[in-house]
Amino acid sequence: MKKLLLTVLLSVVATNAFGHDISSEYFYQAKKGETFVEGNLLYRSLTISQNIPFTGEVDTDLNDLGFKAHVEYGFNETYSGYFSTGYFSGETESPGNTTDFKGLEMLNFGLKYSRYEEKSRYIGRANIGYGLEKRDDENRTGNELVVNLAVGYEYHLNDTGSLGALLSYAVVATDTKTENGGGEIANKGNVDLTTYYEHMVDQTVIGGKLAYTKGGINYFQGFYQEDFDFDIVTIGAYGRIPMSETMYLVAAADYRMSVGEPEGIDSFGGFEISAGARLLF
Repeated sequence: MKKLLLTVLLSVVATNAFGHDISSEYFYQAKKGETFVEGNLLYRSLTISQNIPFTGEVDTDLNDLGFKAHVEYGFNETYSGYFSTGYFSGETESPGNTTDFKGLEMLNFGLKYSRYEEKSRYIGRANIGYGLEKRDDENRTGNELVVNLAVGYEYHLNDTGSLGALLSYAVVATDTKTENGGGEIANKGNVDLTTYYEHMVDQTVIGGKLAYTKGGINYFQGFYQEDFDFDIVTIGAYGRIPMSETMYLVAAADYRMSVGEPEGIDSFGGFEISAGARLLF
């Protein structure tokens, strides 16, 4: 069950990891007639702590390496469309047990929206994601369809500063099939509110964000049902460095932690770091 929670928590934070020159780096959007391709290498780590009777506190760790790719095209000054996916490989480790896993990241198809005013910008995003999962360690296969809608607002404090907020809601449809009497999973979806500030000097951007995510899953096994709810706070930093007129280096680091005591576990926390490049065409 702990491996199940780790998998779901990792997918929750991943689905909320979306981040021109006129607007912000956090909500970067292709200009009219422009195409950009971005690739990032990333490392993720998450730890769940659980107090087990007669055993004490037991930690379960998840660590994985991955690559993400994003392609986007600007239809006009208001709308752009994109596709993103990736590949990951890692392991879960608990006392006396280590399990490897790997596979494709979720396939995402989306549309971004921007409407500019004198010193501000209204932003939005509609995203459909599909993921196919196979876990030999739990004899479980499944697929997941995620519809994510987001709306937000940015205010440009001066020529080099931007302050923004983005509210998103994800509706998740999960279908799992488990052999050997295992349970089935239904993801409840999640709500996420992210605020961010960034400073830009000559196209070099340094930014910071603070996010709150509320989500959960349902676990079914025969007539047994259990809910697992969690609240996540994320603190992050990100940046962009221009290498030429058509190439940028990008990097980000996030730290996530549970708030209170999530159902079914005592606490969890972890971090993600990524670095890559963006090419404009």
